[in-house]
Amino acid sequence: MTPEFFLNNVGTAFTLGFALWSFVHPKRVAKKMGMPVSSARAVAEFRIGFGGAFIGIAAFMLWKQQDILFTALAWLWLGAAATRALCLVMDRPKLDRTFFIVLVVECIVGAMLLV
Repeated sequence: MTPEFFLNNVGTAFTLGFALWSFVHPKRVAKKMGMPVSSARAVAEFRIGFGGAFIGIAAFMLWKQQDILFTALAWLWLGAAATRALCLVMDRPKLDRTFFIVLVVECIVGAMLLV
């Protein structure tokens, strides 16, 4: 097993784990991320967007094992991190340690998938 194989699969497995957590516990995950859902529709949309969509892509990537797919997922995570950093200036969100923990996780997972 090469280091690249290991890191790519750990990054993808992390994505799948986050997606499953979001699917099973959408209210809890949304609240942790500072966006509590307030209606059944909001719960469904969170479950779909952060759960189902990411479950589908991560499962496909683990099955296909193609470098280009790992690279695409890396750029998704790094794009999220870059947007999160820009939001510091653009939106001036209320900051807590979770905001920065998520930023660090986005960077680490993105980097793991670029290997």
